[in-house]
Amino acid sequence: MTAPPVLLLVEDHDFVLEFLQCMFLEAGNDVVGINDGVAALTALRTDIDGFSAVMADIQLGSRGPGGWDVGQQARSLAPRLPIVYLTGNDMHDWLARSVAKSALVSKPFRSDYLIQVVANELVEATRSCVRAQQATILPGVGVRNGSMARHSLPQALAGRGRVGT
Repeated sequence: MTAPPVLLLVEDHDFVLEFLQCMFLEAGNDVVGINDGVAALTALRTDIDGFSAVMADIQLGSRGPGGWDVGQQARSLAPRLPIVYLTGNDMHDWLARSVAKSALVSKPFRSDYLIQVVANELVEATRSCVRAQQATILPGVGVRNGSMARHSLPQALAGRGRVGT
């Protein structure tokens, strides 16, 4: 059995942070919640290999780095790490400021939709990693010749109807 994905969640509004943590925990993920950009960058530099994906609100208050910066730093440290940006109003900057192959989810959102977006990003990262390692996938067995524990498929795919319905 593989360990559940560990999501780094960066959100400056405590209520939203707590809600998202509960939502992803219920979906079978482990979550590290951080409420400012400086702490998020520190966490990434300290333990980048401990995270399966990063979700960051774009606007993290008026001081310090924002979600765009968190995504850039995460991707510079781990080129295949899935990045999901959350925003209530900065969608127009996504193409100019986001990292390649990232996702953007606009607030407000449905819980099951956000869980599915993150699940899709993890699946795509797994496929990308498998292609890069030229691993052999055996039906019913999993991946051979490469460790895929960091990018395992979250249990959210099986239980997505439980959250936000």
